[in-house]
Amino acid sequence: MELSKAKFLVLLNKTDLLSEKVDEERIADKMGVSDLNDPSRISFKTASLKKNEGINEGLSWLAKNMVAI
Repeated sequence: MELSKAKFLVLLNKTDLLSEKVDEERIADKMGVSDLNDPSRISFKTASLKKNEGINEGLSWLAKNMVAI
């Protein structure tokens, strides 16, 4: 399966427990996806399931950006 057109959603859960802002570039580097630094291909969404924040926004982005591969 070819992933050149794939969209990626990264939900950063438990961000409500952090005292500082999430560094998305650092996370992308650690994941090895920094070359995908294209907002139409990859989206980082902070989330807190406990507070019900970010989940709907992330899934909405994914639904809007899904394409058949």
